[in-house]
Amino acid sequence: MGISKATEISYLAFNFVSTIAVTFINKICFSRIQFGYPAALCNIHFLATLFGVELLYRANTFKKVNIKLTDPNVIILIIVVGIATPLNNTSLKMNSIGFYQIFKLLVTPMVVALEYILDGKTLSKKRASCLVPVCILVLISSGADLNFSPYGTMCATIWIPFAAAFKVQWGRVKRLYDCSTLALMRSVLPYAILVQLAISPLIDPPGVLTFVWTQDAIFWVGLSGISAFLVNYSGFLVMG
Repeated sequence: MGISKATEISYLAFNFVSTIAVTFINKICFSRIQFGYPAALCNIHFLATLFGVELLYRANTFKKVNIKLTDPNVIILIIVVGIATPLNNTSLKMNSIGFYQIFKLLVTPMVVALEYILDGKTLSKKRASCLVPVCILVLISSGADLNFSPYGTMCATIWIPFAAAFKVQWGRVKRLYDCSTLALMRSVLPYAILVQLAISPLIDPPGVLTFVWTQDAIFWVGLSGISAFLVNYSGFLVMG
């Protein structure tokens, strides 16, 4: 039995609001409390998401999936997940939210191109009609906030192909193992955390272990982790 149109719209709204919220909260973490460690923040996000996903699994919300770590598709997915997210957070740290959002828009055409090259999939008119107004709204809202840095721009540019590969490969592995988004998160994120830990010295500046955890810092970083879980959970409600 399918869900109602109103429920579907509410799921989309939930995902939209949580995505916007996590962007602004992450920016506060980087600027207000000076937690300038993008890879470390990603690991906090993944740990918070894994905790929430595990609770949902124990509540019988979804069935687990057993991925094969020798499967090239799984290996590629783990690597791109572990690399794309820290680069994304570095772009947000070094650039304004408006500039960051514009680069996020550039991922969409690359996803479309990759899906066509790898799987022969084309963008439907319905999907295109939904994407175009959203992209226009983001461009309009970002127009007055386009501050950026050379290093941030470089990270954002490198991030685009990784982000596109992330989205395409996630869909391919999900179809391959016929599993839900939450089940795939539960299997993939622990290994992606290891990739993020390995590249942390290349992404994060020194000092993460000596960071002073004030009440303000605990609140905002904790809220960032909760928001990241909500983004992922709302994504599951939208995509299954």
